[in-house]
Amino acid sequence: MKRGFLALVLLPLAAAAQDWPQFRGNPPMTGAAANAPQPPLKQVWSWGGAEGIDSSPAIAGGAVYFGTQEGELVSLDFETGKLRWKYKANEGIGESSPAVSGGLVFVGDLAGVVHAVRAADGKGVWTFKT
Repeated sequence: MKRGFLALVLLPLAAAAQDWPQFRGNPPMTGAAANAPQPPLKQVWSWGGAEGIDSSPAIAGGAVYFGTQEGELVSLDFETGKLRWKYKANEGIGESSPAVSGGLVFVGDLAGVVHAVRAADGKGVWTFKT
């Protein structure tokens, strides 16, 4: 995948609309979807930006969340790929994959700070330096 590019490839869209709120999908990290989409698959949308994207996305509540090398936690609409919001961390997010729970998105940055951000609007709730 090229720098700053994220694509959602699904068909049918409804079959894949289940939440995938953290890396590998669930707390046991099985990486298995209960209702995986069946081929043939097609690209539904793509999102591109100048930022490098290394983190795995999380999908929850109709949104896709991922971090960028430039330190932004990004939220896109699951169905359209349109930007919902961006939250700026102090440092790059790198490979840290977001996790979504209780209306919050949690992600760590490269300075060792964990950020809790409201999923609805991208407003920071708290940070914790590890």
